[in-house]
Amino acid sequence: MLKAVFLDSDTLGRDVDFSPLEEAAELTTYATTAPAEVAQRIAGAEAVITNKVVLGDEHFAAAPHLKVVIVTATGVNNINLEAAERRGIRVVNAIRYARPVLVQHTFSLILALSNHLLDYVTDTRNGRWQQSTMFCRMDYPIMELAGKTLVVLGYGDLGQGVARLGAAFDMDVRVAARPGQASGDVDGFPREPLAELLPKADVLSVHCLLSEETRDLIDAPELAAMKNTAILVNTSRGGIVNEQALAEALRSGEIGGAGLDVLTEEPPVNGNPLLADDIPNLLVTPHCAWASQDARQRMVAQSADNLKAFAAGTLPAVGGVRLTHRAHEAVAQALGEGDLALDATAGNGHDTLFLAEQVGAAGCVWAFDVQEAAITETRRRLAEADLVERVCLVHDSHANIRTYLPDDARGRVGAVMFNLGYLPGSDRGLVTDADSTLAALEAALGVLRPGGLISLLVYRGHPGGREEWQAVQHWLSRSPVTRDVFGNSDTASDTPVLVLIHGWKGHQCGQL
Repeated sequence: MLKAVFLDSDTLGRDVDFSPLEEAAELTTYATTAPAEVAQRIAGAEAVITNKVVLGDEHFAAAPHLKVVIVTATGVNNINLEAAERRGIRVVNAIRYARPVLVQHTFSLILALSNHLLDYVTDTRNGRWQQSTMFCRMDYPIMELAGKTLVVLGYGDLGQGVARLGAAFDMDVRVAARPGQASGDVDGFPREPLAELLPKADVLSVHCLLSEETRDLIDAPELAAMKNTAILVNTSRGGIVNEQALAEALRSGEIGGAGLDVLTEEPPVNGNPLLADDIPNLLVTPHCAWASQDARQRMVAQSADNLKAFAAGTLPAVGGVRLTHRAHEAVAQALGEGDLALDATAGNGHDTLFLAEQVGAAGCVWAFDVQEAAITETRRRLAEADLVERVCLVHDSHANIRTYLPDDARGRVGAVMFNLGYLPGSDRGLVTDADSTLAALEAALGVLRPGGLISLLVYRGHPGGREEWQAVQHWLSRSPVTRDVFGNSDTASDTPVLVLIHGWKGHQCGQL
């Protein structure tokens, strides 16, 4: 059994049952861990579990037996991924554990702000209603949500949940396309450039991951473009909204209100411009939107599953976590409502589910895998998300893509995703190989539309991954395709590598 250390169990609360983790590993648990204590505590560990403790190369150097880091959060900003990759340490994060409560909290902020709920409650407690000559008070404007425009910035799992709830309130839901993203409908909601939607937004709800591209995405110019009655809500990450600019916009009446569950520094021990006493119609909650007991218990269960998966050899390498995010961002820009997409290696179903979310109810995904267990797991994952009807599951080699696609799919596929050398299933005698992968690549190019995208994430440290990468490199050297390569492309490296192949405008599909 793995020797595991949980560095900050108090971040999940003391009302959760940690027995799933105790059953998955020989576990030592610390409520909290100070920076100076990290190296000593993980020195003999094979697995480290953490939510917010920072782990850098100096810590990895002090833990010669460390093999995996389990992050009890979606974001992995506290882990030096490049250092972990160099040392062969795997990292896995958590996903979708808190969606219901995060959507609930987002709309709690929207409802409280649109109704000036706290202002009315405070006035009543202070005796103002009792002193009134009228049966009611109307001191603060109430914004009726029905018919108002809700702009969702970041249309991932949480953004989709907020969009659907907005539609239930009869709001006019729009999805914001960041610079470089394609416009067009998603799930029946119009997707338009963010700059065009800002002046229309009555509510702007932010659900992006924090990256260099999204840092200060909402800054003074964006706030100035919004209505003076508009509400901004951010339950994703601090840093996406410029806090000083937001404080000034609220003070000046440039926007109508804001609700935040995240700040750039948490806890804000050094102060924050949004915690000043003179900012009107602002609600700040202490990063608690995710923290229902149900969500935290799901987090424990998922972390235990990740430990077991590592022991079984089915976790992606650390670079895979980082590169998967990059691949998903690129594919999301290439796809829109009603598109066709392919998952050439369904595996555990994560990419299939992602593609099904991107193409919307009017689109279709074909997902291939040679392992029956992979098809079963993918079907289960789709059923949980109620997206089975968007996907055609094919238990066959991806080399036979053309056999299953309808004739009219040629030149219409917006994106194709491959994971090479990664085996989430148990039958290691039944795998893709270099020949089948090259045949699948040729087939994918034959159906890719102009402007489409092929994503290949190659796990070179896994069985067959190195051979497939060598074959792909040779194929790329003789194929006139436009590509971007991320990660160490050195053939001798065992780290993951991502290749994005672009279907250029005006090319004749299949004529390569």
